[in-house]
Amino acid sequence: MENAVYAITALRWQGPDEIEQAMMGLLDVDRMQWDLAPAPTRTTTVIDRLLDGDTVVAWLPQEGRGGVGPGLQVALSRSGLETLALEDEPPGARLQDLPRF
Repeated sequence: MENAVYAITALRWQGPDEIEQAMMGLLDVDRMQWDLAPAPTRTTTVIDRLLDGDTVVAWLPQEGRGGVGPGLQVALSRSGLETLALEDEPPGARLQDLPRF
């Protein structure tokens, strides 16, 4: 059985705390291969996936390559708009650590 999750590899920011787009793909966690390569995705689409119950994780830089990081959740920005946040922020794992595009 395939163990696939959506993964975010990079972000496009609009201002200091609002995410405009994310590079999101579908990752087979068992094989560590992309079933659907990351592509620019509106933040509202990522939020819809989360609200539909899909798992979305951060693909964080680790030892020169990426690795599955914490899950994402819906949060409110300082301006009151829905945005993305990590469920847990262990040391060295922040959304701001993701590459920008």
